[in-house]
Amino acid sequence: MPSQMPNRRRPSRRSGFSFTEILFAVMILGIGFIMVAAMFPVAIHQTEATNQETITASVGKQSTSYMTQLAAMPMPLGSVTGFMGGSTPAAPYGILLPTFTGATIPAASSYTLYYNQSSRIAPGQVWSLCDSRDQWIYTWSTSLLTNPPAAHNQALWQSVASNLIQATDPRFGWVAMYRRDMIIQGTPGSPATSIIPAPYAQLIVIGVQCRDTQVYVPEADVHSPPQVSSPSPLAYVNSPFIPQLITNVSLASSASGISYADFSGATGNVQALGENAYVVISDDHMTAGDLHGTFTGRIFRLGFSPSTGIWNFLPGQDLTATDLGNLGTMKTTFDVLVVGRRLRSGAAVGPVQDVWAYSTYLSTPN
Repeated sequence: MPSQMPNRRRPSRRSGFSFTEILFAVMILGIGFIMVAAMFPVAIHQTEATNQETITASVGKQSTSYMTQLAAMPMPLGSVTGFMGGSTPAAPYGILLPTFTGATIPAASSYTLYYNQSSRIAPGQVWSLCDSRDQWIYTWSTSLLTNPPAAHNQALWQSVASNLIQATDPRFGWVAMYRRDMIIQGTPGSPATSIIPAPYAQLIVIGVQCRDTQVYVPEADVHSPPQVSSPSPLAYVNSPFIPQLITNVSLASSASGISYADFSGATGNVQALGENAYVVISDDHMTAGDLHGTFTGRIFRLGFSPSTGIWNFLPGQDLTATDLGNLGTMKTTFDVLVVGRRLRSGAAVGPVQDVWAYSTYLSTPN
């Protein structure tokens, strides 16, 4: 006979989470949230860096295109008449004139050509677009009473000043420098007989971003015409678009192989130096003819400063064995142009403003 007793099941015993389990769960969730939160600053930084690269790439393309058109232009409405205080070589044409000061223009007869060459290069300096060493002058017309000789650096600055700030995003702009050599010609194995401007010029463009204020302001940061007295700028050193000229700089490498620049005995606005600043060799002062110009036009980027006046180069910017050999052969100091922290009334403000550097060669008319 089946049992008439109801089938009663024993209730199962259910226990909750222990305090230890809850504690570990909270710890795991906390670590997860921290890791997720840590991604946001990195993502924001990467996004900002990408935006900077995108914008400055556009700025670089526009600036290079503009300088290419400018380099192809002849000297406007007049001709070069000579140097302030120096000799005059064969008259060059084009607004990007050879980058030699009056005292350093080479004489063709001072060079002797090798037996297998009919020409050689006399390397020029790297100049900014409003450089105090630019002593070229030219006349607007033959009437000097109404059109006196004008400074070339002033005319060059006026040609570019209105284009240095990005019109669509005034947080960004560009700084330009150039170098134009001279070509020495003659009979192989004999002293040279002529010297002419090179048909090309090296262009160096550095993209910059305003970092001490929101945007660049044309009225404050770019003056046109510049504050110059023919031909040298006066105190126009606070523009973020004019690189700082610093002289008596040494390059070397430590025993551990770290390349660095020594500014401890330098002259100039060293306040502009800072981590990530670009340093362009303006004149290497190599005295041997074959080595002169070896470093001129080279671009370095500063890294960590281990001691006062010493700045290591960023990784990948190291001096090569050939560089060190040349430095050992011809010990010298350099003139450099620095694009780094901007100056206000002679004092540096904010971090360095440069973003990238680009170099190319332009054709120049003769």
